[in-house]
Amino acid sequence: MGYDCQRFTEDISEELLCSICSEVLEEALTTDCEHLFCRQCITEWLSVNRTCPIDRLYITSRNLKAAPRVVRNLLGKLEIRCDFATDGCQTIVALEALDKHVNDCYYNPKKRIACMKGCDKWMTREELKTHNCWQDIRRDMLRQEVVIRDLKRWRNALVFAIVLLLVYITCPALLFSFYLENLFILLPNGDDSGSNGSDK
Repeated sequence: MGYDCQRFTEDISEELLCSICSEVLEEALTTDCEHLFCRQCITEWLSVNRTCPIDRLYITSRNLKAAPRVVRNLLGKLEIRCDFATDGCQTIVALEALDKHVNDCYYNPKKRIACMKGCDKWMTREELKTHNCWQDIRRDMLRQEVVIRDLKRWRNALVFAIVLLLVYITCPALLFSFYLENLFILLPNGDDSGSNGSDK
């Protein structure tokens, strides 16, 4: 789909409109028969048809190419309102600069900004609406405590494994006797209870 004509500050020439959606060309492509279309519009058309929407000549996606440079230049100079004009942005930019502006636009709900209430945490404008500094900091601290606790467990397991490896390297017989003395630790509870029952 193309750009809504109402977003532009001036009347748009028909030569710059998509022949399918009748909106201002977006990612303009041309066919061998020199008709202009939005990339999305002509791609969807060719997924069902194999003819040009205008003169019905046979075409495929291989017949598509970028619009002539003069057309791209004319499109790039058109002045358009921001995607977030309905959210309050009053900026008007050249079409060729629209993507950069939208990414940086303060009104972009996905743009990350720093909280100005004191915590300086970065978040999207949507997240900022429900953000509570104290609750978020407390939640982050709890997450960090869990991570630290897990790291300590891994550290202890690694130290124990290294000690066992060193014992095995220096004195394999000592390690074997250690396993024999503590074999009951490795036995399932069921076997242990079964043996108790047989003794009785």
